Amino acid sequence: MITEQEHTVHNFHVDSDNQVRIECPECGLARFLNAEGFRYVRDVFIFSCQCGAEFRGAFDFRNGWMRRVNLGGEYYNPRSDDSDEMRIEVLSMDGLAFRTLGRHSIERGDILNINFRLDNVLSTEIRRQARVLNVTDTAIEVEFHRRPPYDPDLGFYLMP
Repeated sequence: MITEQEHTVHNFHVDSDNQVRIECPECGLARFLNAEGFRYVRDVFIFSCQCGAEFRGAFDFRNGWMRRVNLGGEYYNPRSDDSDEMRIEVLSMDGLAFRTLGRHSIERGDILNINFRLDNVLSTEIRRQARVLNVTDTAIEVEFHRRPPYDPDLGFYLMP
């Protein structure tokens, strides 16, 4: 049975080997699937977990560089005049996924002001506006809003 988050669609990134990690938002149990046959399928799937939870998800086949990170930062939500610290878990040229460290009032569609430092030699500061795509408890996924067409700092940081 779909929970109260039935309208939430979780995006699962497919890596270069067509492997995707599906993580249950309720219990955190993860499993790996081969998504090769789903490259041109744009449907939303319903996944069932061993814990009994059901959740909606879609496969993300973007080719841009993504990197799992553990970076601290801050966000400000002008809609609610709310700001707090965050922990960035995934970073790409197009956006990022982070967790809030406390309660928040972030909603899908909000435009956030995001500020964080890369863990490179220069400790480069990154400031962006980001549109919220997905909110699941304290996990937030955003895409950069009006991002610069060329960003060498972030580009070089993300290179494999």
